[in-house]
Amino acid sequence: MEKLRQTNIKETCDKFKASIHQYIARFLYQASLSFNLVKLKSFQDMIDAIGAYESNLPAPSYHEIRAPLLNKEVE
Repeated sequence: MEKLRQTNIKETCDKFKASIHQYIARFLYQASLSFNLVKLKSFQDMIDAIGAYESNLPAPSYHEIRAPLLNKEVE
């Protein structure tokens, strides 16, 4: 007979982190982005900023990425 046990917080967090990492990896694969970008400080800054935001962070629109955000970055 198989023993039932309650999962602990660490196991739950590890599974949650693994699923988030899988979403990030899938994005990189589908967009054919270089794996080296995960070494950039700006990548970690992005992860930190997303993590600090409440749940349901809306993604920037195509227009926002294409025009105002690009212009701001160029400045």
